[in-house]
Amino acid sequence: MTSDARSRQLLEAISDVQSIYIGGEESAYASFNRLLAILLDITESGYGFVGEVVGEGDGVNPWLRTWAMTDISWDAQSRALYEQSGQEGVMEFVNTELIFASVLNSHKPVIANAPDLKVNLPPGHPAMTAFMALPMMNGDELLGIAGVANRKGGYDAELAEFLTPLTNTIGAFIKARRLDEAARQTQARLEHSESRYALAISGTGAGIWEWNADEETLYWSERLLEIMGLPESYQPPTSKSGLDFMHPGDRERYQTAIWRHLEDGTPLRERLRVRHADGHWIYVESHGQAEQVEPGAPRRMVGTLVDVSEIADAESRALKARLTAEVAITSANMGRWWYSVEDSVIYLDSRFAALLGRPDLVDKPFPWADMLMLMVPEDRDNVSRTLENTLKSEDGRITLAHRIIRPDGEVVWLQVDGAVIRRDETGAPPGNDWYRGGPDSVAQGRAGSQRTSPVIRAGDQGLRPHGFRSRLQDRPALCLARLLPDDGQSPALERAPDIGLPGRRASG
Repeated sequence: MTSDARSRQLLEAISDVQSIYIGGEESAYASFNRLLAILLDITESGYGFVGEVVGEGDGVNPWLRTWAMTDISWDAQSRALYEQSGQEGVMEFVNTELIFASVLNSHKPVIANAPDLKVNLPPGHPAMTAFMALPMMNGDELLGIAGVANRKGGYDAELAEFLTPLTNTIGAFIKARRLDEAARQTQARLEHSESRYALAISGTGAGIWEWNADEETLYWSERLLEIMGLPESYQPPTSKSGLDFMHPGDRERYQTAIWRHLEDGTPLRERLRVRHADGHWIYVESHGQAEQVEPGAPRRMVGTLVDVSEIADAESRALKARLTAEVAITSANMGRWWYSVEDSVIYLDSRFAALLGRPDLVDKPFPWADMLMLMVPEDRDNVSRTLENTLKSEDGRITLAHRIIRPDGEVVWLQVDGAVIRRDETGAPPGNDWYRGGPDSVAQGRAGSQRTSPVIRAGDQGLRPHGFRSRLQDRPALCLARLLPDDGQSPALERAPDIGLPGRRASG
């Protein structure tokens, strides 16, 4: 064959390889078998293989995964092995003593001709008179190896050099296949991730929005349009006109929150009022996260929108109830205290502390035993017994009058009204066996029990003072107290003997 004919044959072979990639519809097994046919034809070889190098550059020993191999089976066992590899399209070689193995490390062709060719072939294997293994490169990366055998006249370095453009084209083909496969896997993972996210977000009732900073456009999901009462065909507004849906009283706060998020990463989470399609205002909670080129320079922002109108309405009703109760209690000159059976302590608001003459006790845990010591001794047993009976009763309400000795020695009468505001699963106030009716039994119960009680929400009664939130979680009893007037219905005010009071030093 003339030099020009060989060059044309090489160009045709390269073109065939490129057409295989451009077609892109065949399986790896079919594509590599076509590559092998091209190599066998241009090298005039009897048989061969084409494989992909795996593990190159991954920190592991590279090995060869063959995608195509000539059928040279010589017995039933070798034929079964070939048919199996033909079905799966893969045969793997990890033996570093094979004739082509040095290519894995050297990235250079291996050429051996008889009589120098010495290989250990299995019994029955067709004779091998010549062999050449060619690296298929893409830049400095070894991507595959092609092996051909039994060319008449053998192989030489000139032929290997002549075939370099073809083997490099095959290397580029393998690289392109890998990139395509990686892209398909990435797309599959992305679709799976999007499906998983869509499923998760659908359970929250949230709509999704996206702001494109470059184009000044908004994307609103179907759920968000539903929240706004808009049809699916509605075209979302620009980011600027989108503010028209927001209540004028919330716009500046929301814009400030966005810029704070962009500047220092402060989480964007705002409750807003937005206009529903039918004209009324709804409450929504908007969360967002920006993708930025640099702080203050957003590329886009993605977030969720949840309709919280029912929650906002409930909170508004609870606030009104609490404020109404606050006004009523203040007008009646009442103080409040909470009793935790489990801890055997009470918490006082400022008004009740003032009734006791002990402003230092506001918002602090005050042992029930010390509270008893503030009472006139003759009243203590009655108060303890009444409280214990109240905790055991189904009604759970307490009403009693008792006397308190103020720090200055003045004795005043208090009217106490209260109720159990939480019970455990048995119907009893949590930990009610901690209280036995007096200071001594309280101490014994505290030392001998490790019980814990479930959380209560005293604030649900609309009577929780601001600032007591964290301390109201385990108080089952809420009481109101007021000073009884000296109207003839209660004993006249009197001076108590000078006795020692909790937290005070006795005079004299």
